Amino acid sequence: MEDKTRVQFDFTPEALQILDRQTKEIGGDQRAIAVRYGLRLLDWALEQKKAGNKILIETPDGLAQEVIFTFLQ
Repeated sequence: MEDKTRVQFDFTPEALQILDRQTKEIGGDQRAIAVRYGLRLLDWALEQKKAGNKILIETPDGLAQEVIFTFLQ
């Protein structure tokens, strides 16, 4: 069995709504799943920034746009 440590977070009502919506959208039944996925995504974004890479999205019309995460500056 995997070692685990319990942590507790305080969320605003708005943040909890977002967490619950994201949990439902990924098909999870536990909020911790959405938090884990979010942590993985943040870790990946930080690694890309450290490597000097840009994160891009492609719009429906085929244009590439850079995604700027202001909180990673």
